[in-house]
Amino acid sequence: GGGGEPPVLSEADQARAARIVKLGKEIERAKEEKEWGLVFEGLRGVEQEQMTLALLSATSIGRVVNKLKKVEDAAVAELGRKIVKEWKALVEDK
Repeated sequence: GGGGEPPVLSEADQARAARIVKLGKEIERAKEEKEWGLVFEGLRGVEQEQMTLALLSATSIGRVVNKLKKVEDAAVAELGRKIVKEWKALVEDK
């Protein structure tokens, strides 16, 4: 457990991080507008990215997705829970 050093990302991961951050912003905006179809699409995009611990901490996408577990849209909430569960497995594997 080192200090608050940001993880060093490879170039491939930097590109991935940029996509994830962009998706996160789209998800948050769609959520504010209650455009659940768009939120779901964004989540699917996030789910398809090969997530790593470094990416999770670099993008703060975990915070975005975590908030979706309790939304009124059942499909979004369910997918949000599923993704968070997958990420928790990542954390526990290390």
